[in-house]
Amino acid sequence: MRYKTDSAAMVYLLRQKNGQTQVLLQQRGGVIFGAGLWEASAAGHVDEGESMTACAIRETNEEIGVGFDKLDIVFTSIIHANLGDPYTPYYNGHFFVDKFRGEPKICECDKCNCLKWFDIKSLPPNMFSDRREAIQNFLDKKSYSEVGWKKL
Repeated sequence: MRYKTDSAAMVYLLRQKNGQTQVLLQQRGGVIFGAGLWEASAAGHVDEGESMTACAIRETNEEIGVGFDKLDIVFTSIIHANLGDPYTPYYNGHFFVDKFRGEPKICECDKCNCLKWFDIKSLPPNMFSDRREAIQNFLDKKSYSEVGWKKL
């Protein structure tokens, strides 16, 4: 039997400002799932035949107009997320980038309300739980976790 699971790549841009590490987040807008919640800098579904790294590069360019080299993306964790209806469980790859080209800007106005830099240790309360966990995984150097599943 062959199984199919959904997967997505999440990219978090980082910068240093006043001696603090900041992470760029986007706030979802429009009528899409999760409107009003804070999200990774860029995120999207992995297309058929596409690697997570290629997806991360593509989505970052499409969503916020930023580019980076494949060697500058750092994989940090996989999160097996079950965020409830209407979506099925996902395997999300989370990547961090601190060397990028261009100034982040909203390129998909129908999906994003705003972009904002946050201190990486002081995140907004209204975030997708797996994205918050991914940032904590990055800080803790943890490579795998599960979100939204019943504890055994």
